[in-house]
Amino acid sequence: MWHEEHHEMQSLISSLFNLYGQHRALGLYNLIFQTHIFIDDAFDETFDLNGNKIFTINSYVMNLINVSKQVNREMGYKSISLTQMDTPYGRQIHMHLDHNYKLVVHLKNRNFVRKGKRWSQVMYMNLVKTYVKINQLNESDVIMIALDGDTSYPPKSIFNIIDTAINNTDIGAISGKLIPISNQRLNWIVMYQKFEYGVSYWLQKTVENVWGSILCSPGCFTLYRAQAIFDVMSEYSTQSYDAFTQILYGQGEDRWLTTLLMKQGWIIEYCPQAMAYTHSPTTMDEYIKQRLRWIASTMINNLHLILISKEVTKYSRSVSWIFIVYHSFVFFVSIITPSSVILMLTGVYNTAFPFSQWILFSINLTIFFIVSDNVLTLTFVIFVSVCVVFTLAVLLHPGDLHMSATVLPALIYYVCGPLMHMLLPIYSLINMNVVSWGTREKVNGSDANTSTNDTLSDLQNICSKYVFTECHMTTTEADLWESLVIVDNSVLNPNQDNSQSTKDMKKYRQKLMTKQRNKYASVLLIFNFIFILTLVLVEYLVDKIHRYRVLWNYISDKPTILSNTDSKLANSSLSNGNIKLNKLTTINQDHEDNYEFITKF
Repeated sequence: MWHEEHHEMQSLISSLFNLYGQHRALGLYNLIFQTHIFIDDAFDETFDLNGNKIFTINSYVMNLINVSKQVNREMGYKSISLTQMDTPYGRQIHMHLDHNYKLVVHLKNRNFVRKGKRWSQVMYMNLVKTYVKINQLNESDVIMIALDGDTSYPPKSIFNIIDTAINNTDIGAISGKLIPISNQRLNWIVMYQKFEYGVSYWLQKTVENVWGSILCSPGCFTLYRAQAIFDVMSEYSTQSYDAFTQILYGQGEDRWLTTLLMKQGWIIEYCPQAMAYTHSPTTMDEYIKQRLRWIASTMINNLHLILISKEVTKYSRSVSWIFIVYHSFVFFVSIITPSSVILMLTGVYNTAFPFSQWILFSINLTIFFIVSDNVLTLTFVIFVSVCVVFTLAVLLHPGDLHMSATVLPALIYYVCGPLMHMLLPIYSLINMNVVSWGTREKVNGSDANTSTNDTLSDLQNICSKYVFTECHMTTTEADLWESLVIVDNSVLNPNQDNSQSTKDMKKYRQKLMTKQRNKYASVLLIFNFIFILTLVLVEYLVDKIHRYRVLWNYISDKPTILSNTDSKLANSSLSNGNIKLNKLTTINQDHEDNYEFITKF
């Protein structure tokens, strides 16, 4: 978790407590749940009179505790008892719930441990490995379900994704199905994302699941088998060392983890019966910041998979060379998407408006007009084909009609297509050197959005009444965190980030990322320019050949049946060739409106 708002925390905690209730009601005591929440940057820093730092939990942590208390009370459970303990990385808070359920909250202090989602994942990976070792459990029987702090889910989704993992022990990870939501019901950006997510799952993820392997198991809702995670945990904890790995490791950690599992031969599945809801960006600014990270990391990870395809196909049981060829084709299409949109819009406007093609290249609006005297134009065929494919996908997923496959999101998706598929990829590559996380960028915990009724001071007064019992962690767990956090050159030691050599390395890496941005953006723009130029030249040559064919048929002895368009073309060709057309006679026989005979006198 990091900087989640009040309603997002409430959705997560409600889902969790409902899962506990369903688990108890169904009597599934063979499934033992442990819940851990890792909160990044969980402390505010103040100074005492002697200038020493004092760390106090910030408003996000207080809000989480308050929300947990409220949800627990609304569900009629017994009061939550709280215990806390100091740790090498910050602090732990244990919430002891009714019926022996326990929620462990790990509060990370950026002064003691590395911050970031990937390092939080490394923490719980090592924690689970220690737990499995102490209790002498079978690694294949232990699974981890990763969720983001703004994700909610019905209990049935958890049981469905667990059943999928139990039925096939060769599965290393399972991707659930995400549905974007928001507290703003008629927000057009959220509506666009609903249909965008739907298309991604109906078409892309389904094809990947059938042909080979899921290429990205999103970190906001994915099941991992502990044995598979232990196989890649060491490599996943690697620190980035150049511009390429900075984006590969830090910006797209879920895609990279999926690739590592594929390299180890694990199967990556997609379970559409496991649905979860994620709070999506509601403003254009948040959406663009999120996609800056997603688009850049997607392209880098896709390129990385192509580069190591020989190794992946050698060890993976689900990835073949046919799938790699398909993936390479998709990667190629993603590169030429901006130029394809430009050409498509140019063709549309060339039909709709009497402007030059070169003028139309610079006028790319988002409203589609299809006006032509010949219905079977290429633009019309493509447009109708896409509509048919999306409609069939919707009809084949009737369960999604009330969630993402409505008419209004589909219309918004079409209208915003040129913007999202032409300008946004270019803008993302131009800003590839920006490595911020994107959304939720706030200064400190005092900016937490608590609720409409509770101010920060009210929240502090409420939480000050909570009684925390002090306790100590086990020796084994203490040794684990000390080896990961305190020891020099350890994986999670923040001193590696704060040392002068590391700061110099970051500056040098930033320069490399700027150079990489310039290289990739230039390649993308040049490649798209060449693609446009090639298609324009091909169209010009085809048009010339067609004109000569019409002219040849005209000057030949045999009369030629021409369409209305071709007869106009013949007139234009003859006029340009200084040959005057003396007479154009229309023969009124069976099809007067459809054909014209050109007769030379």
